[in-house]
Amino acid sequence: MQFVLCNAASTFQRFVDEVLRGLNFVYAFIDDILVASSSEAKHIQHLRLLFERLDQYELSINPSKCTFEVPILKFLGFQVCSTGIKPLDDRVVAIFKFPQPTTITKLRRFLASYLDYKDIAAAQLVDDELKHLLESNSTSLTLKQQYFPLEDITITCDVSTNVSRPFIPKDYRIIVFQHLHGLSHPRIAACTKMVTHRFVWPNIRRDIKACVKSCHPCQRFKIHRHTKAPIGTFALPNARFSPIHIDFIGPFPPSNGQSYCLTIVDRFTRWMEVILTVDMIAETICKALLSVWISRLGCPAIITTDQGTNFESNLFRELSNLLGTN
Repeated sequence: MQFVLCNAASTFQRFVDEVLRGLNFVYAFIDDILVASSSEAKHIQHLRLLFERLDQYELSINPSKCTFEVPILKFLGFQVCSTGIKPLDDRVVAIFKFPQPTTITKLRRFLASYLDYKDIAAAQLVDDELKHLLESNSTSLTLKQQYFPLEDITITCDVSTNVSRPFIPKDYRIIVFQHLHGLSHPRIAACTKMVTHRFVWPNIRRDIKACVKSCHPCQRFKIHRHTKAPIGTFALPNARFSPIHIDFIGPFPPSNGQSYCLTIVDRFTRWMEVILTVDMIAETICKALLSVWISRLGCPAIITTDQGTNFESNLFRELSNLLGTN
């Protein structure tokens, strides 16, 4: 299995679990394997059993990445020893060095209680949406006044669930989103669950979805979660076999040593050619394009590809220049 696939890690983990099934002294996370033994003699015995199992499945390990017979080991961000498991010091140093809160405001900041409910209560008094909901009664929410003794204020909350969820006025919604989403930048579903469990306002799910999609850190670093661009459009051709589209599909179960298909489609007539190939390298593409398409149907004016490395190679570019295609 290719490790670029989104389910590669979970599939490999299932395979490792199957390989190590029955070895109760082995703990594995993907390609990291931990062997825990109560004594040195048992440890050697356990290692022998593990190596036999790996050899049975024709798996190999890199000795330079292995550590044997140690009482304390760093494993997956934790320190593992005979007395238990604890986080590494460098992972919790920021918490230990955090200054001790001396006021309620500092304590709230440490506990991520970032909203001042006095400001929320004041904003509710002038919020037009809340006034409309209370006057029209056209909502599924059960809005009631809730008294907060610690703040000595009364806030309008939704009490339709087991949790009293304050109604957030319009000016404070982006603040709520930024603080909750900024904790770990969760996806739309997780962020929606996090926010709706604590607060309410009209069209809350729609607003959260829009905010997550416009989050700059998510768009920069979560490449596979980017908003999908609309499907591109192509100009209508005026001649057959002039603009063509080429791409590969496969690999398939081999037949006569051939596992891939080079597909060529004419944009004007939708005529398609499927050419069986052994591989997807640039040399194979050029030979197939010349012998099957150009020799019978002529040189195309435009060749459209998915800009894969094989289609962007120097050989394919030279062929395109010689043929006069774009």
